[in-house]
Amino acid sequence: MLSVKLKELEQDELIIRNEYSYIPPKVEYSLSFYSISSVKEEIDY
Repeated sequence: MLSVKLKELEQDELIIRNEYSYIPPKVEYSLSFYSISSVKEEIDY
């Protein structure tokens, strides 16, 4: 499931979860610095 995978990625510090106190609730995900550097290394390879 998507929610399980997102939690795993967050625990592995590959993504950052941002919660907003809106109605309806809003959550955004972004890449962490670690994941950005990993992707950059792969691109440069």
